[in-house]
Amino acid sequence: APTYTKYMYTRTIDRSTRSQFIYEETAKLLSFPLRIEAYGPFGKEKWVPSIYLGAKIKYILKSSYNAYTETPGERRYESDEIKHDPDAKNKINFAAFGGMRLSYNFNRITIFGDLGLSADFKPFNNPDAAMSNADLAYDKMYIPDIFHIAEATALLGVKINLCYKTIAKYGYGH
Repeated sequence: APTYTKYMYTRTIDRSTRSQFIYEETAKLLSFPLRIEAYGPFGKEKWVPSIYLGAKIKYILKSSYNAYTETPGERRYESDEIKHDPDAKNKINFAAFGGMRLSYNFNRITIFGDLGLSADFKPFNNPDAAMSNADLAYDKMYIPDIFHIAEATALLGVKINLCYKTIAKYGYGH
């Protein structure tokens, strides 16, 4: 299923012994995963462990940041208005992921727990556009970090069988 994700991170740099530069960014992404899952043991069981591997396409819907210098006891030197900067990102990225799931079945309801890892192929910020934001590069003397995103996920969920059937060409269903 498509997944909506929101990333928030903060980068703090000491500008002097008394002041700090603070960069806060928020990004909203939509991803479309494709995965292969292997179950075992096979058959109708109460507890069903599985492992999965896959890949997903990630698209940045929105990216905004707030950058300012903070000195204790004084005003912020830069504006604290939120600015949008989607052009300096790799708007389309690809990731590989994998994990394991444990499902418990009873009647038409399945409760599952899932642990997974994911890693991007391309960096989040586009290295070719590192100097394209004049506000950050010249005004605030900051070049955004080039990094790859790795995610660790822990999920709990419920699946409900709505009693649907698939009738195949040779008359069997499941």
